[in-house]
Amino acid sequence: MRKTILLLGLLGLNFAFGQNVNCDKLKVENNTLKTANSNLNEENIYLKKVLDINKALKEVSADDFDFKITKVEGNLKTKEVFITILSENKIENRNFSPRTVEIVDIEGNIPKINYEKLVNFHVELAKNVPTKSVYVFKYDNFDNEPPRIIKIFKLAYEHNLEFKIGNFGQIEMKDLNINWK
Repeated sequence: MRKTILLLGLLGLNFAFGQNVNCDKLKVENNTLKTANSNLNEENIYLKKVLDINKALKEVSADDFDFKITKVEGNLKTKEVFITILSENKIENRNFSPRTVEIVDIEGNIPKINYEKLVNFHVELAKNVPTKSVYVFKYDNFDNEPPRIIKIFKLAYEHNLEFKIGNFGQIEMKDLNINWK
């Protein structure tokens, strides 16, 4: 019995003090994992913000395109309305050219488009890659106060595959709230 207890005691001491672990190596590995975790958390926050930014207020599909209005903002000083659209092509690469762009507000006003401030007016759209365009409309003046709702947004466009021309389409989106700043 004594031999058994002595043997078990020696085995226990051997296991308790027998592990030869390099703590510095574990600390470095732990710090590396903490840094990687921090980087992944930052990337996750960034991707959540991108998803929130690109959240569609209105969405419509036509001619194998998806159109998403992501922002409708007004600038009180310049009396301009900025409409941000993500256009996504669902088939092979092709050109996209808006022909006429028009809005009508709730009071029936039709502000003029400001061609000088347009972003990505004529673009080549790659398959399944959203491309941002900004359309700018200028009011001459407001009758009472700035309109808060765009009753209709119309976009007539031409789209081509390679050198084939003459494919036309049109979309409409209604009841867009303007965020004036």
